[in-house]
Amino acid sequence: MTRKEFFINCFLSSVFMTLFMSGVISGTKVGYGAAFLYTWRDAFLLAWPLALIFNLTVLPQVKGLSSWLANIGRTK
Repeated sequence: MTRKEFFINCFLSSVFMTLFMSGVISGTKVGYGAAFLYTWRDAFLLAWPLALIFNLTVLPQVKGLSSWLANIGRTK
């Protein structure tokens, strides 16, 4: 994966995951009435920058850990 693809992937995955998760959690907290859109917007605006930072910093480490765990016990 090129550096450009990495950044685009981090951006898009954080946007879509945050939209979905903040929508579901906001809906379960306040219901899907009039207050929902305002609550969803506020939750998204708080969560998205955190998700983006997480994707840029921690996600590469998680991928490395996943690879290591998947290869435990394999002989070379």
